Amino acid sequence: MMSFFPVKVRSAWTRRPKMKTQQVLRFRSTLTSRNITSEYHYYYYYYYYYYYYYYYYYYYYHYYYYYYYYYYYYYYYYYYYYYYYYYYYYYYHYYYYYYYYYYYYYYYYYYYYYYYYYYYYYYYYYYYYYYYSNFSI
Repeated sequence: MMSFFPVKVRSAWTRRPKMKTQQVLRFRSTLTSRNITSEYHYYYYYYYYYYYYYYYYYYYYHYYYYYYYYYYYYYYYYYYYYYYYYYYYYYYHYYYYYYYYYYYYYYYYYYYYYYYYYYYYYYYYYYYYYYYSNFSI
């Protein structure tokens, strides 16, 4: 024994009950007769099964997490794509609106120009008429 153990503990360990060979064999036969070894194997198997189940559950959870991550990534990508599409649609709408506005402006300008031209023509005609009337007098 190690020297740093207390004396009482060392003496208790030294005076522990020791099993002889015949007692060990008798104890083993008792376990076998009462089917305790099979229970031990059963519990060991159960423990192994539980461990395997836990491992499977962990693997399943890991797979589920991966699937969830993949789904989240896919959802994020879809959302990004949708956002991009919305942005593109907005841009297209804006562009269309701008084009429409430009067209309207152009039409308005053309109309104004036409009106101005008409007014000019009318003025010219009036002036011509006035000039002609004065000239005829």
